[in-house]
Amino acid sequence: KKVPIIGNICMDGFMADVTDIQNVNSGDDVYIWDNENITVDEIADMLGTINYEIISRVSDRVPRVFK
Repeated sequence: KKVPIIGNICMDGFMADVTDIQNVNSGDDVYIWDNENITVDEIADMLGTINYEIISRVSDRVPRVFK
């Protein structure tokens, strides 16, 4: 489910409001984009850029999982 980002984006971290989602626990997986519900192209359009810039600007400190 999509949830709002709250507060400020800080370096490579942010907070999301999951108050209205049931059974959320610390350690659950979170997807910034999944290319089904939200795509990298949609995020790029919102930011006025291209998808490659979004992907290439994610810090190396953020784990990548490819399925």
